[in-house]
Amino acid sequence: MAMLSPEQRRAALELIQDDLGILASDHMLDSTFSFDTELLSIEKQKRLFAYVNSMARANRELLISRGLLGGPPTGEVQGAPPG
Repeated sequence: MAMLSPEQRRAALELIQDDLGILASDHMLDSTFSFDTELLSIEKQKRLFAYVNSMARANRELLISRGLLGGPPTGEVQGAPPG
């Protein structure tokens, strides 16, 4: 969740705030906030992980497209000789 923006973190926490007895808005700015996912049902864990993964992937792609993060090499196979 540390890779998410505060708004994305809040949205993720809103999915589970009732289960954890927290308010998402209280923890949206804390990128180090953590909790035990075992406190959530399997279905809630799946929803949370799917959301966090999709947002982290979108953030990474945005950073790569803006040249702020190095992406995977294009058209190259790792370990293959050049040319």
